[in-house]
Amino acid sequence: MRWKRNYFGKKNDTEWFIKQLDCGSRYIVSKYLRNNTPLNVHLILYADDILVLPASVQIVELDSSYLLYKGGDYIAFKYLEEEYKTAFYNCAYELGVVLQKLGYRGICGVDALVDSESKRLFLIEVNPRFQGSSYILDKALTDYGYDCLAKMNYDAFLYRNRNHTNINLDNFSVNYSCYSLQNSCQKGRFMKEEIINHKHKCIDHEYDGFDVNQQLEKNVYLSKMIFAESIYKRQWIGKSETTKI
Repeated sequence: MRWKRNYFGKKNDTEWFIKQLDCGSRYIVSKYLRNNTPLNVHLILYADDILVLPASVQIVELDSSYLLYKGGDYIAFKYLEEEYKTAFYNCAYELGVVLQKLGYRGICGVDALVDSESKRLFLIEVNPRFQGSSYILDKALTDYGYDCLAKMNYDAFLYRNRNHTNINLDNFSVNYSCYSLQNSCQKGRFMKEEIINHKHKCIDHEYDGFDVNQQLEKNVYLSKMIFAESIYKRQWIGKSETTKI
């Protein structure tokens, strides 16, 4: 099943929701947990081992009736209660064992939610691919002189053992966060000054070929900003029609 879009709404939005649905497609309906913390962790599944890398807190924002992934914060995860961190790592590893027995090899990501009201951890999904925050995890791996995620993934696909990677998890920490700039203004054009005025707050800005003079579709991702500090739930995230940092 391929995800098309996440919708968010209340009970009285039923008529609007029905109009958004495609006849014949499958959908999942779940309860919205208002006071939650979304988590993500990378796994590398080798033939003989499962590598569980440092986890992050996901930055998810509500734009109109859509829940949009905007970035990840590896620093914020470190301040999560120990019981949740331990539970998340253990659950992710157990899922990795199941996938490994099924013959899966390489990188994947596990998503979960911590509900502050019920004090429970809910596993959400497993994504068999690189993650939205993989590029800053790679940045940290490069800082330490370790193999990149692409090489780990390649080695795992060749059914090589874990000893082919040089990473030492006891001596590895990810001290970055990231945020994706997105064209969410109604006019369909991102304001050039938004990038210029806020660039000084980040240590790196990945434009990835983005041109501010392009005509843009609504909600398209534009570029990514990397920070050496925690940005999760900072007041300057997403206050207007045009996403701001």
